[in-house]
Order: sequence, then structure tokens, then C-alpha cells
Amino acid sequence: MILEIIFEKHNQVSLIIKNGPKTIDRVGFQFNRNLEQVLISGLDKILNKNRMALLSLKRVRIGGEIDKNGLSYQIAQSFKKALA
Repeated sequence: MILEIIFEKHNQVSLIIKNGPKTIDRVGFQFNRNLEQVLISGLDKILNKNRMALLSLKRVRIGGEIDKNGLSYQIAQSFKKALA
């Protein structure tokens, strides 16, 4: 399974779980200053909803409309590393 963290707008992020090219589930969130909390609670929500274990995630991708030098990207990168 793959987790994709997609930044759609300045303050919107989606978590998408995929099995190969097939999308299993998708949840979207808005955030202001608490992106790390949104990512943690969002991942917990999507995993529980689909009755999946964290260990079933083999890869994490980050994409969308995001500046790779920005704080949101750095937070997402740290989140990705924490899941590895």
C-alpha cells in the first residue's frame, strides 16, 4: 500500500491510500498552523476506517502544489521519515 500526501491548495491537504494504481480511500483536510496534528489524526482516521495497520503502508509520496523549501513540505517530509 502507498500513502500519498497531496497538497491541493495553500491550506488543504489530502491523504490517499493506494494499492498499486487503485485508490482505496481519500480524505481531505484544511489546516492553519497544525499540519503535523492534521497528518497524524488524518492517517489514524483513514487507517481505522479501512481496518488497516500502519505496517501495511510500504511507501509514502508527497506531491501537489507545494514549495519544496516551505515549512509544510518540511513537516510532511518529517512525517514521511517517521513512518519509515
